[in-house]
Amino acid sequence: MPAKPAIEGIAEVLKLLDDLRDKGVRTVVRQAVRAGTTVVAKQMRKDLDAKARKARPAIRAKVTGRQRVRAKVGVHVGKKRDRFPELPKRKKPGKGIAGRNVHWWISGTRQRTTKSGRNLGSMPAQQDGLAIRSYNAARQATFLAMRLRAEKALQNLIKRRNKRR
Repeated sequence: MPAKPAIEGIAEVLKLLDDLRDKGVRTVVRQAVRAGTTVVAKQMRKDLDAKARKARPAIRAKVTGRQRVRAKVGVHVGKKRDRFPELPKRKKPGKGIAGRNVHWWISGTRQRTTKSGRNLGSMPAQQDGLAIRSYNAARQATFLAMRLRAEKALQNLIKRRNKRR
């Protein structure tokens, strides 16, 4: 019987996989989750009503954590979440819906009053459930983006590990 061909370099592959188990996997997961949240945030901006179009930059995504990766997508999420350009001066009172108050537009407000008791009214929710609807609309694209980014990150990680040797 002919001898079975031996696979060379199996020890190096096993060592690489062992290295990836710790830090490398978390890096790949973070990058994949970030790619997915970006897709969902874009879909939320697209789904936001045209009346609130000036507030679209307020919808962002954020990925945190080293050991346990957590992600958020929504209004006023992430860095510089409260910095939005002011709307132009108007003759009529009120500035409209912008980045600073788009959360009122989406989920509404309860009946509000000032400390002195003056009635400020309430605002009904205009787009309640925007986040979950946007996620459902972008679900397939989200998982595709996550998979592609994870593959790319894994390839980059392997290239970096091979350069060190």
